[in-house]
Amino acid sequence: MNIKVFSSSVCTLGEGIYFDKVERELYWLDIVESKIYRKKINDLSDEYEVFSIGTMPSTVLSVESGVITFLDKIGICTYDTASNKLFTLYKTPYPDAEGYRGNDATILNDGTVLFGTMYRNPNKKKGNLYHLTSHSIFEIEDVYFNIPNTFIELDNTILISDSLEQRIYSVNKNFKSKVIKTLWKDYSEEMFTPDGGCVDIYGNIYISMWDGFCVSVFDNTAKQKYKIELPVPRPTNCVLVDERWLYVTTARDGLSEEQIRQYPLSGKVFVIDLEVVNGLWAFSKHCN
Repeated sequence: MNIKVFSSSVCTLGEGIYFDKVERELYWLDIVESKIYRKKINDLSDEYEVFSIGTMPSTVLSVESGVITFLDKIGICTYDTASNKLFTLYKTPYPDAEGYRGNDATILNDGTVLFGTMYRNPNKKKGNLYHLTSHSIFEIEDVYFNIPNTFIELDNTILISDSLEQRIYSVNKNFKSKVIKTLWKDYSEEMFTPDGGCVDIYGNIYISMWDGFCVSVFDNTAKQKYKIELPVPRPTNCVLVDERWLYVTTARDGLSEEQIRQYPLSGKVFVIDLEVVNGLWAFSKHCN
C-alpha cells in the first residue's frame, strides 16, 4: 500500500483541499485554527507556507496568481498571499446573523458557486444551501442540511452529505425551479459519517469517511467499489492530482489524548498512489 505523509503540518480540523494546476501547488486549511497551507506538489522537503486568515476558512474554491478564493464563516472571500490582504466578496444572507457559518462548497461547471452553511449547534438548527451567480447570492428554498459536506458535481446532480445524519444526498441542478433532495447512500446505522470528496474523469467518486479510517470509492449508482484505508480515524476531504495521486486531509479535532497517542498522524495530509492501489490491493477489498 503506497500511502505517504505529504506534509508534517498538523491540523486540528484539516479541510478544503485544492490543487492549483498552473503552479502545481496544493492548498489546504485548518478550520479551527483559521489557517491556510500551501506546498508544491513536487517539493520533497518538509517546507510549506502558512497563512493566518482569522475567519474560519472552510473550503478553497480557486487560486489564481497567488490569490485564494475561499468560503469562510461569513461568505466568499479572497486572500492575496503576496500582500496578505483579505477581502470579502459576498456575504451570506444568513437567516440568523449569529451562529451560522459556511462549511463546504464547490465551483460548478457553469462557473457558479454552490455552498452550504451550518449552525454552531447543528442538533438545534439546520443550515441552508446558497447559489452564487451573476454577482448575487440566492438561498435555495426548502432544502436544508445539518452539516453540509462533499459537494461533488456529477452529470445531472450534485452529491451533498449531511454529516450529522450520516447520509449522502443527490440534489438536482435545476436551481431556477424546484431543487429536490434524494437519498443516495445511507450510513446512519454505522459508526462513521461521510465528509468531503471528489470525482475522477472515469466517474469514480471518492468520499472521506470521518471516523471510518478510509476514503470510500463509489460508482455513480452509489455502489461502493472499494475503500482506501488510512492510518487515522478522521479523513475529512480529498483531491485528485493528474488522475493518479489522491491527497487527503485529516483531523484530530474531538479525539481524546489516548486516541491521538494511538493515531499520532491524525491531522496530517496524506498522498496515495492510486495506480499502485488499483493495481495491487484495492480490488481485493470489495464490499459485499
